[in-house]
Amino acid sequence: MKANRAKVTATIAPPANPKTPEEWQTAVDAADALLHIHSAEAYGLITGAPTVNVERCKQLLEAARRRGVTPSAGNVERYVAAYNEGSNV
Repeated sequence: MKANRAKVTATIAPPANPKTPEEWQTAVDAADALLHIHSAEAYGLITGAPTVNVERCKQLLEAARRRGVTPSAGNVERYVAAYNEGSNV
């Protein structure tokens, strides 16, 4: 997992107030990916990761689970690839 950019230009954030099923899926995927990225940086596996609002991510994941929404397979890889390319996800 590569995330060692000197300057963070990508914006990686879950939607603030998801309403539609698509928004909930996007929020869950972003929150899950961000928590994985945060953990990888906390354990020294990567550097230069974006700042993560861990509490907000956990709240989104819990609210989504109550609605039956779970992270998509491969979401972490998609977010890391987009981040490394400098894309907004």
